[in-house]
Amino acid sequence: PALPAAVADNMALSVYDPSAQTLTLKLSGLDSPDLVANFTRTPALDVVSTDGTTTYQAYTTQTTADNRNYVAFFAAGNGVSAGAAGTEAQFASSFGGGDAKRTALVDIPASGSAVFHSDYVGIIDQLPGAGTPDRATIVTGQVFMSANLTEKKIEGGISNRSYVDTQPAGLPPLANLSLKVTQINGVSFNGQVLIGLNPVGEYAGVLGGNIANSAPGSAATGTSPAGVAAALKFNPFSNPIVEWGAFVAPVCGGPNASPRCP
Repeated sequence: PALPAAVADNMALSVYDPSAQTLTLKLSGLDSPDLVANFTRTPALDVVSTDGTTTYQAYTTQTTADNRNYVAFFAAGNGVSAGAAGTEAQFASSFGGGDAKRTALVDIPASGSAVFHSDYVGIIDQLPGAGTPDRATIVTGQVFMSANLTEKKIEGGISNRSYVDTQPAGLPPLANLSLKVTQINGVSFNGQVLIGLNPVGEYAGVLGGNIANSAPGSAATGTSPAGVAAALKFNPFSNPIVEWGAFVAPVCGGPNASPRCP
């Protein structure tokens, strides 16, 4: 299912092949209206989760030196994939968005529960600190998601957020995020991003796959979703600063489960 416009933002289409390491995006912007571009693989910017579960492959494109530099991160996991792209702000505007998809189109369990751990990657539309490239700032953090499949609810958070790049001048440390509990509709979900008790944006994503899972709290049938993927758009500090982000996380008790799992 397509993500809500508030999260997809300027991203109308993503075609990602993690094996071939190719990415094509349709990402509207003033530099290249309705930009349909084959992004260039840029391994030097890859973000590898601290728990070893997920590698966010980096991609970039820039029409000319005068145009905005687009940077994107996409990853694939157990039955899901997700990513985000964004530019630095120029003339008081920036462009970006996110996507999350199922890659294993099977039914998820109707009951039980599941938890997921991995890392998150984000793109803030501000230039990194002095001496760094002319592009948006890259950040990361640790993701935890918890799903109640019986009651069709999901929630989570992103903690230990930090700058991958040099911290931009004038911006404070990064706050933890709450992904407020929301309803699972079939395999998809859409909810609020909060800092403290303050809503600052939205997140949306999907559950994917269906695997045997003997982890405590897994579905009564002995199966659970294999993975979760989501994209976010929110204001990390205040308007008009924007952060686009995404995460892919395997289920605890399943393939490639995080060592952070209980």
